[in-house]
This record gives sequence, C-alpha cells and structure tokens, in this order.
Amino acid sequence: MIGPPGVGKTSYVRRLVAECGFRTCDVYSTRPARHDDAPNVHCVTPSVFDALHVAGALLEVDQYNHHWYGTSQASLDELLDRPEVYGVVMDLTPAGACQVVSLLPEAMVIALVPIELEWLERRMRQRGTDGVGVVAERVANLHVYMCDLRQTPCTTVTCLECPTTWQKTFEQIITIVQQE
Repeated sequence: MIGPPGVGKTSYVRRLVAECGFRTCDVYSTRPARHDDAPNVHCVTPSVFDALHVAGALLEVDQYNHHWYGTSQASLDELLDRPEVYGVVMDLTPAGACQVVSLLPEAMVIALVPIELEWLERRMRQRGTDGVGVVAERVANLHVYMCDLRQTPCTTVTCLECPTTWQKTFEQIITIVQQE
C-alpha cells in the first residue's frame, strides 16, 4: 500500500490485519521512534540499517524525509510460509513498491490518494503524531510524492475528507484485494 503521509495507510493496514487475516512484515527505519509505532517497526541507527542493507536482509529500501526505510526479507519469507496468513500488507513509498513488484511480480499495489491536498495538509497538522517541523517538511514534499505515486503502477483508491467515507474506502480496498 502506498500513499502520502496522513492519508490513512496505517489505519487501513491495521484493519486489514485485525479483520482480514493479513500480516505485516518487519520494517526497519532510521527515523526516531513514534508513540504509535506498531511492534513490527524497528527504529535503528544508520549504521545498523546499512549493515542490514549490505547483508541483503532488506527486500526494498528507500529514503523519505531524510530517513531510510526497508522491509525485512526474512520476515516476508516467514509470513508467506504460514498457511493461516491471508496476505502480507506493506506500507511503502512509491519507489519501494516498484522494487517489491520487480522482485515479486504477483504483488499488488494499492495507492491511497487524497481527493485534495489541502485536506491532507489539515489532517497531518491535526492528528498530532509528528512535530511541527516534520509536518512542515512532509507538506513541502507532497507534490513530489504525488508525482512519484502517479508514476507507480497501481490500483488507486481515492480518500475523501468525510469520516463517513473511511468505511467505504476500506470496502474498496477489500474489493480490490479479493479480485486478485
């Protein structure tokens, strides 16, 4: 799953895990830990991240807002071997999604796209998960991120501002997943 910060990726990923039998891979990042990080998110030093990357332990890697992110290959392999796992969902950047698809052509990429960037900017400022400087940097990078997203082969789901549409968006995601 790809989409700009604040569009709801984390919430939808958590619902796919809780309600549909999906699991998430371990993710490594050089960013500071956040209070809402899931147990599969491991914030590490740049030297630890580099060692993982050089050792080939990461399926994909990408840099976003000065921090590196990568998905654990071993974690993915372990999840794919478990019959009770319906599917594996990853929260990726557009470049990370392209890396995954090049290695796993059967992978499906769903892009969550805000109906308008102004809504997304308001949401990022109001949700309170990041400091003012981080939000300002994310807002400044939105147009570049959206350009990268539009160039990524994916199925797009438009996210609306109205809270009553969150369920409809989730249902669209489920429909797309079930079609594959």
